[in-house]
Amino acid sequence: GGSASREQFCDDLVAAFAEHDANRSGFLDPITLGHVLAQQNLQMPQAQLRRIMANVEKNEGELDYRAFAWELGAVNDPNERRKVETEAAVLEALSRLDVNGDGFVTALELGQGLTYLTPEMSAKINSDLVRFAAQQADNDGSGQRVDVRVFARVVSGLDEASNDAMHRQQLMRHDEVSAEVAAKHREDTAAVVLAQLQRFDPHGTGSISPVNLGQALSQIADFSQEQVSSLLSNADVRRDGSLDYEERLLSQLTDFVVEGSTTRWTQIFRRWDRNHDGKLTMRELEKALNACGQQRGLSEVEGIMRSADIDCDGSLSKDEFLTLMRLMEINS
Repeated sequence: GGSASREQFCDDLVAAFAEHDANRSGFLDPITLGHVLAQQNLQMPQAQLRRIMANVEKNEGELDYRAFAWELGAVNDPNERRKVETEAAVLEALSRLDVNGDGFVTALELGQGLTYLTPEMSAKINSDLVRFAAQQADNDGSGQRVDVRVFARVVSGLDEASNDAMHRQQLMRHDEVSAEVAAKHREDTAAVVLAQLQRFDPHGTGSISPVNLGQALSQIADFSQEQVSSLLSNADVRRDGSLDYEERLLSQLTDFVVEGSTTRWTQIFRRWDRNHDGKLTMRELEKALNACGQQRGLSEVEGIMRSADIDCDGSLSKDEFLTLMRLMEINS
C-alpha cells in the first residue's frame, strides 16, 4: 500500500543522492540536493521544501539526505500527503498568534489559533491528539512556550516517535475506558433487570415463582429455551418452590442480557463494515447507528466519531463501537 510505495520512493531517491556523496557521510548541501531533485524531475513549492528541510538533521549546513528523502516521500503517499496538508494548515493558523515570529505560542493562544482552521480540517484533528501534541511541544510544561513547529508535526501525525508514544498511550487508555464503560453498563443492566423482577415480588421477599419469572423474562428480553433452563437449574430454590433472585439468578440473567446486546451490536457492526476491514468509516457509522435505533444527522455523527475514536485513526474498531453503544445505552 502507501507505506510500501513511500519506502520504494525513498530507496530510489537515496540511491540517487548517494552518487553525489563522495565521502559517504550521509549528508549533502542544499544545492546538490536541488540538482538531484531536478535530475529526478521532482518539483515542489519552495515553501514546502523549506518546511521539509526544517525537519531534517543538519551538519555544518548539509542535510541528512536519507531523512530528506523520507520526508519527500510523504508528498507521493496519499495518506502522508494528508498529514503534510494538515501540518501546513496548522502552521498557517498558529502563525496568526505568533506575533513576534519566534516560533512559540502559549497554550491559550494555541487553542485560539486552532479556531482558524477550516471546519473540514478541524474535523480531522481529534481533541485527544491536540492535547498529546501540546504536551509534546510544551518546552517546560508551563504552557507559556509551545513550539509551533513541533506541535504541527505531532498533531498532523508526521512525527513517527510521537506516533508510537501516542499509540501506546491510546491502547492503555482504550483498555481502561472500555473496561470502565463495560462495568458501568453491566451495573446499569443489573439494576434494570432487578427492577423488573421486583415488579413480580410485591411483598419484597427477594424471591419469585417460576410462573412469575416467566412473565418477568418476557418483559426483559428474548431468551432461548436453553437459557431459561439454565436459569432454573442454577437458581437457589426455597422450600415453597419460589426462586431467590437477588444473587445468582440476577447475576446470570444480567450476563444473558449483556451478552445479547453485545451480540446484536456486533452483528450490526459486521453488517455495515462493508469492506470487512474491521473498521467503520463515518458513513458506515451513520448507517450502523440508524440500525441501532440511534438516528443522527451527519454533523452529529462527526462529533460522535471524534469522541468515540479513542485511537484517533479516523474510524471505529469493533471494540470502540461496542464501547460507544454501551455508553449510549447508559445515557438513555
